[in-house]
Amino acid sequence: MKNKLKIILLICSCSFLQGSCQQKNTAQMNKFEWLPTETAPKNYPVYLYKAYFTAEDNSYIRIPDKRTVYYGWGEIGSIHISGDDYKAVPKKMNLIWLAYTENKYYKAEVELPHKKIDSLFQLELKDPRTENIQHFDYISVGIAPGGMITLWMIGTAYQIEIGTYYGTKTEVDFKEMIPTTNLSEKEFINSTLKDEVSDTVLKEIKTGNIPFDRWKNYGKKYNWKIVLSHKEEFVPGQAKITMVNGEQDVQYFDNDIKPILESWALPSSTRIQWQDKNGNLFAAKLLFDEQETTKAFKTLLTENNKEVVLKAHIGTFNDTIKTTLSNNGNEIELTKTQIKVYSKTD
Repeated sequence: MKNKLKIILLICSCSFLQGSCQQKNTAQMNKFEWLPTETAPKNYPVYLYKAYFTAEDNSYIRIPDKRTVYYGWGEIGSIHISGDDYKAVPKKMNLIWLAYTENKYYKAEVELPHKKIDSLFQLELKDPRTENIQHFDYISVGIAPGGMITLWMIGTAYQIEIGTYYGTKTEVDFKEMIPTTNLSEKEFINSTLKDEVSDTVLKEIKTGNIPFDRWKNYGKKYNWKIVLSHKEEFVPGQAKITMVNGEQDVQYFDNDIKPILESWALPSSTRIQWQDKNGNLFAAKLLFDEQETTKAFKTLLTENNKEVVLKAHIGTFNDTIKTTLSNNGNEIELTKTQIKVYSKTD
């Protein structure tokens, strides 16, 4: 489970135990312990006006709304702890929002793949740190420029995209949307942009330069894997991969445990673990440069070379790592990768 919870709102006095999501069977349908949350890319905030799921039992499950959203693509945002712990699977989603950077309102009414969501809730996931069994326990709604909406299922170490959808432009009475503000619509938008958008991006937005295709392109999948190498004898452990499209998966270097996704988007970061020849445990966090990684993948992935290996070359004393992309004898070093190595005993 990601640990970047930005806001927690306690709407009513109900207990919430953080941990594994459990299934509850009823006469009609399965119910699961899960919570909705919302997010948007940093520097491209939205005001989420109305947002809710309609579940299989026709109940309404409110997505946190009446707020500005900007937490980062694929992140967990606000949490409402209310209602029953066990909720039915959502079958429909309704949203109305203001895209600040576009100065436009959007609405969406989306039919969701509830059978797929039900099956994902039933998956048993191995926590790579504790080896305990976990389940998906969040459904996150991400909103990007151009009316794009992406839904993810989120668990302790895993995150899977449910689907990507698009809203349509609409009209909203600003004073009805935010009756408490004394600002005009234009003043409110400009104030938010000044507070939540970097100066560099704000200059681009003012010239009409919004990268509408960026988040759509993030969803492109590739055939690649991670390999660890060492100057000395060692035992590779696992790699937790976070991808640019918000998905997360775990690659165990034990062939008996497979990743849950068949293919991956470009890597954003990864956390690797290994054991050296003396039995000491180490881990490292690798943060990739998006432009460098994108260029390297495009260079290596041709019609005849369809698989790429991302290799972490661990130094003799476990304190240095070099990262490369390679296939069929061609290799590109990723010199801009930010790397932090630490001992598991730290």
